[in-house]
Amino acid sequence: MDNILTKKISQTHDIKELLDKIPREKRTEKVWNALFDKCIEENVSTKRLGLQFVSIQNRTPNMCERALKNLGLEQISYVPTVDRKIDTISNKEEKEEYKKWLDGFSEEEKNSYRKWYDGIVMKSIKENNAPNIFTDKLEEHFGLVKIPPEALSFNVINAYLKERGPEGIKNIPIPSELTKYNNQYEDIVISAISMLPDLDYTGDKKNIFKDFDILDNIPEEYRTDRVVLDAIKKDPKYLNYADINKENFGELLQTAYKSKLESMGRSSLSDEEIGLIQRFAKNNSDLFSTLNVEILNPKIVSSIREDSIEKITRYSGLQSKILNISKSDISLTTFGFALENLKKDDLFIEPLVEQLSDSINIIYNQKYIVHNDEFHNHQTHDLSLIHI
Repeated sequence: MDNILTKKISQTHDIKELLDKIPREKRTEKVWNALFDKCIEENVSTKRLGLQFVSIQNRTPNMCERALKNLGLEQISYVPTVDRKIDTISNKEEKEEYKKWLDGFSEEEKNSYRKWYDGIVMKSIKENNAPNIFTDKLEEHFGLVKIPPEALSFNVINAYLKERGPEGIKNIPIPSELTKYNNQYEDIVISAISMLPDLDYTGDKKNIFKDFDILDNIPEEYRTDRVVLDAIKKDPKYLNYADINKENFGELLQTAYKSKLESMGRSSLSDEEIGLIQRFAKNNSDLFSTLNVEILNPKIVSSIREDSIEKITRYSGLQSKILNISKSDISLTTFGFALENLKKDDLFIEPLVEQLSDSINIIYNQKYIVHNDEFHNHQTHDLSLIHI
C-alpha cells in the first residue's frame, strides 16, 4: 500500500487535493515523507502535514524530528510519550491510538524511547529560548505548546531552568500523582535558587530579581528548612519564610546578613541587634522585605525609640533617609527628639519622618555645615528650627 501511495504522490499534479484524500491512519513514515517532499517541491504549505494529522502509532522518531525542524515548536505537543496516562485523554480516538501504540513497547524499548524523548525536548528548549512548554496557554510566537506533565523528567526540567533562569520555576508543574519527579522537586527548587545572583552591596550592579520572590512560587509544603536556608543565603528577604520561634533563628540571621555585614566591615550581628530583629519580626511578617540592618546601629537606636525604629523599618526609603541623617550626630539627635515630640500614637509615621528628615537636612546642610561650631550656640532641642 505504501508503494502505491508514494507512486501516486510522485505523479500527482494536485498535491493539495491528495492531502485531503489520504487519511491519518495511512500516513506512514514513508507516505508522510513523500507528501512532505512533494509539498516542498510544489511550494505548497506543509501545515496540513503536522503530527496531529498522523495516527499516533505511525509517529516515528524520525517523523517527529522532521516535524519539529520544519513545522515548528508547537509540534512538540504531538510527539507521543510512553509515560502518557491513558485515563487523562478525553478524545476516544486518541485514547485508542495511544493504547495500541503503547502495547507495542517492551520495558527496555520504553527506556530507550524516554532517552530519545528527553533529548528532543531538551534540544527544542535550547533552540527556542526556553518557551513555556508546561501549560496549555498560548505561548507567544509558538502557538499552543505543551507536553504532558507525566512526560517531564528531572533532566528536562533542569535543562529548562538552565535556559530560562530561576523565574522558570513558576512554570514547572507542581508535583502531583501524574508527575514522576516528586521526590526530586526539592532538588529542582534548590537548583533554581542557586541561579539567583548574590546580592551586590557595592551598588555597582542592579538586582534584576529584586521584585521576584522565588519561594512564593513554591507550594508551602516544599518550603523545607533546606530550601529556606539556601534562599536566605541569596537574599535576607527570604527570612520572611523562616520560623522566628526556632532556636536556630539567630543563626539564620547571621547567615542571611553575612555578606551585608562584611560590606560594613563587620563579621556578625550583636545579641542586641538579634533581639531587636526578633521583636520587630513578631509584629511584622514582611519585615525582611524592607529591613536594612544598618538602621540597628547603636547610635541610631540610642537616638530614636525602639517603637519608632520598628515602624521605620517598614519603609526602605525612610531607612535611607535616617542613615543619611545619622552621618551627623547633631542631626540625628535633633531628629530623634523632634520625632518623639511631634509624632502621634499612629502607626503611619512615614509622612512625619519624610518631612523631618528633609527639613533637618536643609537646616544642617545649608545653614550649619560650614560653621559646625555655631550649632552649639543654639539649643539642640529647639523645635522652632524645624519646619514641617
